[in-house]
Amino acid sequence: MGKKLSKTFLYIGQGDPDTTTPAADTFDRVANLITTTGPEFSKDDIEHTDMDSELKEFFGDLANPGNFSFTANRNFGNTGQATTRSQAQGQVQKNIRIERIDPADNSVLETVDFRGEVMEWSEEASQGAAFTISGRVKISGAVTFS
Repeated sequence: MGKKLSKTFLYIGQGDPDTTTPAADTFDRVANLITTTGPEFSKDDIEHTDMDSELKEFFGDLANPGNFSFTANRNFGNTGQATTRSQAQGQVQKNIRIERIDPADNSVLETVDFRGEVMEWSEEASQGAAFTISGRVKISGAVTFS
């Protein structure tokens, strides 16, 4: 597969992720994305060196899927942006879906599903610039790529 230009869609689930799988959920699209980052996997190391060791020994801790961050042009009429802002003000986890899109034909290259909580919402407006929003979703648990 050749190089692809970047096009990503972000969706926030309406259902309760404790009872609704991503496949059965209804999603609101967060419109007008400019940039996205994540998931960003990392693991801490755990030392398990003992008296029989000749060098320090380590193994990886549980994987941390990190965050999914985004910036978008503010769209006051977009349900996905409104939902994301309201979720940042509460303590609720939702099904989150990311679609990586081929801009040449709008086909879905990859779907990423996970459970997450909107941890940050920030708005920025200045003279002579677009009104933008930024958000961060903390990923909780498994991330499924399909």
